[in-house]
Amino acid sequence: MITMRGGFRSAFLFAVPTWQEGAGRLVDLANALTAYNVTNPPEDPDARALAQDWRAVGDELRAAIARQ
Repeated sequence: MITMRGGFRSAFLFAVPTWQEGAGRLVDLANALTAYNVTNPPEDPDARALAQDWRAVGDELRAAIARQ
């Protein structure tokens, strides 16, 4: 999970590597270590990501209004 400005954001589309995987990527010239999270059906993550984008827009608008 990723937290941005106090709000909740999910990282379901991203594979979060360990530090060992990150160090291994330094010498991975063939890009063999790259992995993506897969869901079925493929439209599901797009819909979830779009909904989260709009939630983030709403969060930013609410924060801007509260500051005034």
